[in-house]
Order: sequence, then C-alpha cells, then structure tokens
Amino acid sequence: MRRDHLFTLCEDHAISGSIDGIVFVTLPLKNKVVRKIFHNGFYYCRSKCIFGTTYWVCDRSKQDNCRSRITTFDDKRTYKVTNPVHNHHHACQRMSPTRSVSKSTRPVSLYFVDRWLFTAGQRGKPKLVVENNSFFRTKGDSFRAYWSCSFYKSKKCRCKLVTHRGSNTIKYTNKPHSHPDEYIDTMSVTPLDADIEVFYYRDVKEEILKC
Repeated sequence: MRRDHLFTLCEDHAISGSIDGIVFVTLPLKNKVVRKIFHNGFYYCRSKCIFGTTYWVCDRSKQDNCRSRITTFDDKRTYKVTNPVHNHHHACQRMSPTRSVSKSTRPVSLYFVDRWLFTAGQRGKPKLVVENNSFFRTKGDSFRAYWSCSFYKSKKCRCKLVTHRGSNTIKYTNKPHSHPDEYIDTMSVTPLDADIEVFYYRDVKEEILKC
C-alpha cells in the first residue's frame, strides 16, 4: 500500500497516558450494545483481555485490514497506542457534499448524552430534548425508539434520531434542522420526570404520536 494513502494521528496527540484520557462509549449493534474506545476520531473494539491487560483493535481491522492498536492496563490505569497509523479516514470525517448519497448510504452521526432530559408537549406527553431541540417518539420496539423533531409538521423539519436500550449514544439519521434551536440552553427547558425505558415497546400501529 502506498504511504500517501495512510492517515496517521496528529503528532500533538499523546500516544500514552492515563486511561482517563481516552473515551469509552457504548454503541448500538443490531439488538445489543457494544463497548468501544473512541480516540482521536477513531473507534477501537476489544480484542482480548489477559491478566488485566486489554488489547483493542481498530474497528476497521477486518474491513480495511487496519493495524492500529491500543493497549489498556487496568491495574496501572494507563493506556498506550501501540500502532497509531490508520489506512482509512477517521470516523468523524463527513462525506463530500458534491457526492450523491442514496438513502441506504446516508451518513449518520452519533451524539453521547450524560443524562436524559424530557419536557412536556402540548398534550402533556414527554418529549426528549437533545442539543436544545425536542423530539417526540414515532415508533419503536423493545430495543430501540425512533424520534422526530417537534417541528416535523409545522416547519417541515426532517431531523430524526434513534435511541437504543442500554446505550446513552444517540444516532442521528437525518441531523440538520430547518429552524433555529428551540431552546437557548438546557436551563431554559422545563424538565419533566420521565424514564427512557418506558419508550422501548413494540407499537400496535406505527403512527406518529402528536404532542
């Protein structure tokens, strides 16, 4: 492989240090969630764990034969990037706007939340608040819930997202909003006590629930 096709980590990023310097995320995978490392724009999957030492491989190791690796040492609470070189673009790189994208290959983005925030809709039903905008549940099952922007009808906003049971990672399936943010910040949201778990059920009829 030609070296001009390799994409390396920036030199100012540390290749070793405290384990608190890397981010562990839970991501949805079919009907389960998996734990990965997100480091410098790349995801790593756990390969094996031997006597408190965990070996992580790039999640594109099979598809692209990427050899980038990270090792974490649980007893010392440290990590080391044993191979920082990737042979593919990082996970956050967006597709070129000039490239035509079919519905099946539409790029998605992920967003992690520390806690779930709800507010009441016009009829008192809970709405999920994410990044200063509210969403109402449209459909789902026991593993996932689908949400649409509250301005889906009034302003034709097509922003949609998916949440998965057991995961705090939100997947946007169509992120851009067609309007300014509904709230200035989370402090301007009137919170509603609700449990995210109650939204994971299979619908008898798949119809949009009005707020």
